Amino acid sequence: MCPGIDRITGELTVGKEKLGPSLMEEDFLISELGSVAKRIRKSGCRHYYETWRHVSPEMEMGLTLGFSLDGPLRRISAQFVKPGTRGLAWSKEREHEIKCFHDKWLKEQLGDPPHQFRWGTIMSVITPHWYSANIVIDYTSGSRN
Repeated sequence: MCPGIDRITGELTVGKEKLGPSLMEEDFLISELGSVAKRIRKSGCRHYYETWRHVSPEMEMGLTLGFSLDGPLRRISAQFVKPGTRGLAWSKEREHEIKCFHDKWLKEQLGDPPHQFRWGTIMSVITPHWYSANIVIDYTSGSRN
């Protein structure tokens, strides 16, 4: 099953699992996805975990999840790539292809941007520091309306 995003709750569905603003770090760690995730760092007041998953024969999904310390999920950074792409040499062209795919996927899931909701924001970006294409879901920047 391909990943999906629920525009009402902000939950990202990956297989049978739902990742969203109500997911607590302790529950994630005992989940199927959390049991294979690698803790990559503690930064300020967040713990970060990384995992990769085959979501279809044509696609892998990389996830970095940021949790408040012993608290709820606050941020997801996701990247969709073709299997075998991760081991290839980096190129600007490949990152642009990934960004175009992310843009298309978000439009199919949520319509035209901007994607600002009560639960937060979601956007397709190329992070300047690493020049890496990602979908960023931020659960801390919800609309106050």
